[in-house]
Amino acid sequence: MRLFLTNIFLFLNILASYPQSDCIVKYNSGKVQVKGKLLKKYDIFKYSDTIVFTNPKGVLKFCHTNCRVDEIILGENLKTIKANSLQDYNNYRVKLTTRNDFTLTTKNINKILPDNLGVIDTLKILISEKYKVDKNNVFLISFRVKGKEINKKIKVKNNQLLIYKHLTKVNNKDMNIDNDSSITLLHYNILTNQNNYLIKDVNIKYISKSSIYRNLNSVLEDKLLTTNEKAKIISEYLKIKYPSVMFFKQNISNML
Repeated sequence: MRLFLTNIFLFLNILASYPQSDCIVKYNSGKVQVKGKLLKKYDIFKYSDTIVFTNPKGVLKFCHTNCRVDEIILGENLKTIKANSLQDYNNYRVKLTTRNDFTLTTKNINKILPDNLGVIDTLKILISEKYKVDKNNVFLISFRVKGKEINKKIKVKNNQLLIYKHLTKVNNKDMNIDNDSSITLLHYNILTNQNNYLIKDVNIKYISKSSIYRNLNSVLEDKLLTTNEKAKIISEYLKIKYPSVMFFKQNISNML
């Protein structure tokens, strides 16, 4: 207890002693160095300092000296965009910032869906009251292969549409969707032959959960990181790796 209080006292003194542009290290699994020195907990460095991740698979968690909000950076992301400092990284990240914290529903999907949708294993879309689901009212996914239109029924579970890669398979074989064809989701009434389009002309990028685990295994198994921190790391990793594709927060959270 005495050691804990001593550390808290030290930390508060640090907060009071440095300008707001400085950063305080809270966790360093990336073995990050600044000016040849390995950063330790409570060390201070500047946002503009050149930083080196000795372990790109690790992370650096820090706060600015008001410490109202923690920031967490994956070394692999800095390496990918060739950023030398956190300032460089943030300037790049701001350009990529896209709201992805909506809960996708059949009511709002057409308003918020981008041209390129990312799906990690299975994306769940909540069915709004507007749409009836029974033997005569179904949801379909539509695309073209070699000029032929393919319509497949979408599985519904717990009042949610399940979007996953198998939907674009025919006879259990991956289909090469025509280059000029994109995905359409619709609600279809079998008796009246009426369509109600949810989304049209959207490209879907399927990513397997296992591929993310392979690349971020050390982060996802790190017991010192919270679930929210892991979700944030995955989100930024995907934004940088696939900048034109939007992955929704609900899909990322479901994999943790």
